[in-house]
Amino acid sequence: HWVIPAFFISPSVKTDTLPMDVVFSDFNPAQDYHGVKDILEVKAAEKKKAWWWYALGALLVIVFLAWYLTKKKPALAAAPKPIDTINAYEEAMQQLQRLEKEKPGAKQYYSQLTDIFRLYIFRKKGILSLQKTTDDLVIQVKASNLDKEQFGQLSQALRLSDFVKFAKYSPSEDDNRTSFEQIKNTIITLEKSETKIPL
Repeated sequence: HWVIPAFFISPSVKTDTLPMDVVFSDFNPAQDYHGVKDILEVKAAEKKKAWWWYALGALLVIVFLAWYLTKKKPALAAAPKPIDTINAYEEAMQQLQRLEKEKPGAKQYYSQLTDIFRLYIFRKKGILSLQKTTDDLVIQVKASNLDKEQFGQLSQALRLSDFVKFAKYSPSEDDNRTSFEQIKNTIITLEKSETKIPL
């Protein structure tokens, strides 16, 4: 039994004494006695050699370089052959001839007929006719040098096309022939004209 004496923290304050008992730990006297063993030396683990990692990395680099240097490089693209383009008038005439031969149903016939005219106007005169209503298109075409009679016939053909497409009007053969001729003649007249229709 040991007693650690008090010590002063300040002239007027001191700690209490601290008793301490030193005893043996409990043991079973019936068990065999084990003497103190010598220190056993532990063999240090051998450091794994990392040389094969470097070898593997070098092999991969060699394989990649061999593949990269031997792969076929794409041949330089040959300059595209110029496409033989036809002018707006020739294209419109060809499409009109094709339409006249095929003679589809009324709705498709008039749709193609007006589309041919709209595309020609767009390519030749610069009018964004594909997005415009028939009335808007008629107003812009009016600025061309079409005479009053021909302009009236064109307007009639375009409006008849709307009646067939949207109002389910059934045109006669005369209507079809007249509308075809009016569109065709208007294209021919505009082609001969150098007047630029204002946007």
